[in-house]
Amino acid sequence: MREGNDFLNTARARLTTTPLPWILRSAQQTQAQRRMHTMRTPYPRPENPQMPPNAHPSFQTLPGVYEPSGIQQLPDGRFIVVEDDSRQPLCLLNIDGVGQVSSTPLTIDGAKREASLLDQLRHALGVFDKGAQKEEPGELGELDDLEGVAVDRAGVVYAITSHSRDKDGEAHAAREKLIRFRIDGERVVDAGIVTGLKQALTAAHPLLAAAAEIRDVKADGGLNIEGLTMSPDQRALLIGFRSPLLEGRAIVTYLRDPARLFAAASTPDIATSLTTLDLGGNGIRGMTYVPLLKGYLLIAGPVARAQVQFELWFWSGDEQDPARRVSVAGLPGFEHAEGISAALIDGQPRIVIVSDDGSRKQQRFARFLLLDPAQLQIAP
Repeated sequence: MREGNDFLNTARARLTTTPLPWILRSAQQTQAQRRMHTMRTPYPRPENPQMPPNAHPSFQTLPGVYEPSGIQQLPDGRFIVVEDDSRQPLCLLNIDGVGQVSSTPLTIDGAKREASLLDQLRHALGVFDKGAQKEEPGELGELDDLEGVAVDRAGVVYAITSHSRDKDGEAHAAREKLIRFRIDGERVVDAGIVTGLKQALTAAHPLLAAAAEIRDVKADGGLNIEGLTMSPDQRALLIGFRSPLLEGRAIVTYLRDPARLFAAASTPDIATSLTTLDLGGNGIRGMTYVPLLKGYLLIAGPVARAQVQFELWFWSGDEQDPARRVSVAGLPGFEHAEGISAALIDGQPRIVIVSDDGSRKQQRFARFLLLDPAQLQIAP
């Protein structure tokens, strides 16, 4: 309790000594930044801006975003968000220390702002395709069901679709892609695509091959990827599975040397063993490495659709170590969280979580949670 009081007192002191509120800071933006700001969807300030961030943690509205399934902070401080919505699969967020948010859809260049984001991304992938397991330009189809995103230290973004069958049990190429790109301002550049990941996964692991054949995905899940993060040594992408489970345990595997995969046509290098974690019978819905904790935070949720609160777990990354449950005082649960990112906001370490509980059809935005790592209560 004393540590909690110290945190609150420090946060209050920082707020009372900050000379410029947000509206004054915005006046100091450059002309280019002001133009960019006007394109974003604004989010009203919290009801009590003098309260330290997350003294009473709760999920807040995430403007301009409806179905977020992954989030990561970029080196410039902004956040890349992926959505399982082919009409707007990618956007950028700015989040300040008191929860002020603005969002910007990603574009390719100024001449293409009138085109849909999907058409722009198709164009980028066709023009900049590096050739790794590539399809012919113009035959890429749509990006459907993006579920995870990772960013390396150089700011290169990796994003992955679920690789799952649709609700009717049909497989689609649009749902079986790993993409890689950089962000220049608000543009996607240097994009590449890999379509051979599913084949590599199923060839390496009979369990995944059997799961990929399941057609009744509503009942049994089948093969379904929802987690992606970069290892701390930058040598591998960790892939987390919502399903299948192995004896009730969630599965993680490794894609080694992803940069090489995109640099030249080659077969994805999949680890020969599967790491399994006891997440209370749930699968992985999101994951990220947190340098401050020297380990991973994992979002866990049921294989099948269910109206339940998702859970948060910590894992050291050592295959011999168990996952440990994480709670936050005053927070009943983690809603329908599917994306999580370590972050540095206004110079302070933070954890950002996005919940896939919006609806574009109903024009209801999704929500997000901003936490201080000190609020995480990790079970022994």
